[in-house]
Amino acid sequence: MFFGQLLAGQCINRSRGGCVPDEDDDVPGHDYAVTDSVCVCGNGTSQSGKALKFDRMESSGVWDTQSVPQMSKAREAPVATSTSTHVYVMGGYDGQALNYVESYEFATASWTTLPDMSQRREGAVGALIRGKIYICGGHNGIQYLNSAERFNPVTSEWEKLPPMRERRSVATIAVVKGRLQVAGGVNGANVLPLAESFDPGWGDWEALPAMTTARQGAAGGHIDGCFYVCGGSDENKVLNTCERYIPSDGVWEPVSAMRWRRAAACNAIINRCLFICGGFDGKDHLRSAEVFDAETGHWSLIPIMLSARSAAAATVAKGCVLVFGGYDGTRRLSDVMRFDPTAEEWNDVMSYMVDSEERQTSSSTGMGVELLPAGAPKPI
Repeated sequence: MFFGQLLAGQCINRSRGGCVPDEDDDVPGHDYAVTDSVCVCGNGTSQSGKALKFDRMESSGVWDTQSVPQMSKAREAPVATSTSTHVYVMGGYDGQALNYVESYEFATASWTTLPDMSQRREGAVGALIRGKIYICGGHNGIQYLNSAERFNPVTSEWEKLPPMRERRSVATIAVVKGRLQVAGGVNGANVLPLAESFDPGWGDWEALPAMTTARQGAAGGHIDGCFYVCGGSDENKVLNTCERYIPSDGVWEPVSAMRWRRAAACNAIINRCLFICGGFDGKDHLRSAEVFDAETGHWSLIPIMLSARSAAAATVAKGCVLVFGGYDGTRRLSDVMRFDPTAEEWNDVMSYMVDSEERQTSSSTGMGVELLPAGAPKPI
């Protein structure tokens, strides 16, 4: 079942696949490690499989109009990450959960099929650590998974890893001090508060203290050695509460609540600030966005996005937040937006939907102008 279709219910049972960068690479973000180029791959209701390329440019840092050659398989909600030479797209959903893997090489501008993952996965999470790609959990179309595996781009080989202690999909992941930390998610019976950590050096999983709140579809990431987990939903409602795990103390502690209840939001980190965009509040798919400043511990609203969406993906490039794809309550999206924190505005970067009339757009809104659409509910 597609993630977007599940958002009609109060609790979310799938989300997009996500991949966080290797903290050793000093690249902030959540879904993609940012290198010289960032590719956005395979969102949308069409079967085009198109991807768009973003090049870091000295001055403007804008999207170009050149399409990357089509992937051989269109898919929703894959796990994706990039190195300095390639983008890797793994698993996802095209009517069934996928184990299919392909890579795009910047130098040759071509896609190559790589060895399949050992299992089909949608709703998995992933991370890049020291050049290797780690994929954990998800759903294979039949059951929730606790399996994990690792891909070595140099040898083009998959290696099975010890399974997680818990089956989970729609979890939250971060890389903290070279270790994977995974928290929350859903196992088919319960929304989980449970967390665990994987040490690639020792090759085993160990339990971490449970979060104070069970969460699925939460946003989060690593700032200053702590694992932040924000929003999501429990068994009954969508949340705005946030907490962070402090490894040195072995405890979870609350942090300031978001201004808005959100599950299935996307996020990115710039300069110790956690940007969280869109999501689902239990009733509506959201245009609102906000930022958490780790230095002050406060949340602030930023200009609303150009269109509402949940289950989107986000990354950082040249100091800007890029948001692409997602679900607006009616259709799955493939347009791309960029937020420039210095200009304090959103830009409609590019769309590659087959029918552009299906897009939901509006003009950019500057900081200081009304942040909420007319009739929108007030933030908490």
